[in-house]
Amino acid sequence: MFKSKQKNGYWYIIYFDKNGKRRKKTTKTKNCNVADMILTKFKKDYFTECKDLSLGEVISKFLEFKKNYYTDRTYKDHACIYKEFLNFNNNKKIKKITQEDINNYTVFLFKKANSPVTINMKLSLIKILFDFSLDNKYTNEIFKFTKTKTIIKKEKEFLTFNDFEKLLKCCTCKDLSDVITVTYLTGMRLQEAINLEWDNINFSDKYILLDNQKFITKTKINRTLPLTNIAYSILSRRYDTKENNLVFTYKGKKWWITTLQKHFKILTNNVFTNRNISFHNLRHSYATNLVLSSVPIAKVAKLLGHASINSTMTYTHIDYNDLKDATKCLEKLEVEQVEHTGVTKIVLLNNTNMATENKEEDVKETAKIIPLNNTTNEKVG
Repeated sequence: MFKSKQKNGYWYIIYFDKNGKRRKKTTKTKNCNVADMILTKFKKDYFTECKDLSLGEVISKFLEFKKNYYTDRTYKDHACIYKEFLNFNNNKKIKKITQEDINNYTVFLFKKANSPVTINMKLSLIKILFDFSLDNKYTNEIFKFTKTKTIIKKEKEFLTFNDFEKLLKCCTCKDLSDVITVTYLTGMRLQEAINLEWDNINFSDKYILLDNQKFITKTKINRTLPLTNIAYSILSRRYDTKENNLVFTYKGKKWWITTLQKHFKILTNNVFTNRNISFHNLRHSYATNLVLSSVPIAKVAKLLGHASINSTMTYTHIDYNDLKDATKCLEKLEVEQVEHTGVTKIVLLNNTNMATENKEEDVKETAKIIPLNNTTNEKVG
């Protein structure tokens, strides 16, 4: 076991696992002395006898540790994935898990027809589990998790105002039309909509406040959503006939996620036969309509509650005509070769037709000439 400096400048620990296979682990430092200390600690931890726990016991400890960091929905989803991995390995001792077991699990996911994105997500969760096990001395083994190649992403579907109008005309269920309309006009997530309570709505100032008090949002970011007149009128009508503290209900009871998704899918399939539209596409549509209305992307990210603006970029849809309009400003630029200096210059014109070979004086008066070559100190124009 030794340390080695790689081309990127970072020090790595080189060692051989129990099967005799060469492995490496980054120290995440470029400092030699710090790398030595990390290597010493790694040697001590690696040769320390691990606790004899089953895979199920480790998963229970890990989920208990993560419970305070996850929303209820995320916790349940991750627990299902770990249960699948547990059943696949027959709850063997975690010290007996090998690289072959990890590879076989990956093959198992492919056979179950999981998408490449889903497979990568599941493998990432399993890797986090084993990182936790390594830190807590449940195992000394470091496994390699190879990501699968993902398919080129298609642009997400979104509904224009005309599309949405068609959708509402075919919707005969008032409970359904109310929740999809307010979601379309506020950009709420499905979970946020069905857990919305009357305490979250300020009717006097016309806004919805998602404050992470009774329901924790995905990014745990508090945000205020202004209400349009249509959304305000729907909420006012529902408030006058409310049966409980939930804003959106189905036949007087809370919407179940699967029930709402099922009703919405039936509706969209009837209206748009060749389009795959989910309830979450209402959120995509909200973001896209704002961007197409020239709302700055930073403000859109704030309204959506995104921690990173990169997340917001995936919700926007820009077609060819928008790209064409965006490049029209470049038509104001014309390249001119000035013969007596040999310097190539760009002429920024108010009207490109005013630049002609025979009207050099007119060009000087109406254009700002920007030298591209700094070989001359002569001021032009």
